Amino acid sequence: MPYTLNGFGTRYYGKRDQAEDGSYVTTQWVTALYLPLLPIGSYRVKPVGQGTNWGIHRSQNYQVLRVPLCWEQVWHVYMIAAPILILIGLFVRAEMKKDQARDSQHAQMKTVGADIEAAQADTDKLESACLAQFKSTGPEVKPVAMKDLHDRCAPLVPAVDKYMAKVSQMQKLIGDGLSGTLPESERNELSTYQTIWSIRLHEADETKKIALCMEDLTRECYAGLAPLSAAMENEDKQACSLLASVNQKCE
Repeated sequence: MPYTLNGFGTRYYGKRDQAEDGSYVTTQWVTALYLPLLPIGSYRVKPVGQGTNWGIHRSQNYQVLRVPLCWEQVWHVYMIAAPILILIGLFVRAEMKKDQARDSQHAQMKTVGADIEAAQADTDKLESACLAQFKSTGPEVKPVAMKDLHDRCAPLVPAVDKYMAKVSQMQKLIGDGLSGTLPESERNELSTYQTIWSIRLHEADETKKIALCMEDLTRECYAGLAPLSAAMENEDKQACSLLASVNQKCE
């Protein structure tokens, strides 16, 4: 007898050539989620009582006589079920493509993230050398130290440019992700990271301004270094707070 559990199993579909005794020809199918997938035989059946029915599975008692497979009935059932199966197939395919695109994006973000870390390490090293030379001269910069200061700080500018380019690449990847359909939790997390990278990009621009100033130090640009440094400290605290909200440590 046909038997299904949560829509999976076997089931009769179709009703043809009904006789006076109440019997009719039907076809037994292998089903998934109650959808007929594969015909396994046709029968003349006569219902003789309800079998087990516990809500999650059903059965029906029949008097059964095997008959040749009724291809007209099979074709008719397929014509009804095929559009549903096609829609399910298209939906599954679309979801698979979304998953593949998401996996590809995550892989790209991981690669760019590693590039950002490397660029950040180079920038930090050059920035430390530049600021160390500046601090060693005290508030009054000695003219004899200017060339050495320039030589130490000049390489910082292209290093910051490289870092900023990688951050902009990360922002684009995140923007591409936000343009798609995402669960709310993942969308919120990506939006937070987008804000963090915007802050980091602005901090990098301020670092570049400091480097350009110290390449050719004047009293005018020197006077603006303290406000820039203070702004960068506040921005760093803001970025660290956002990182904590997504359970990330601030390096």
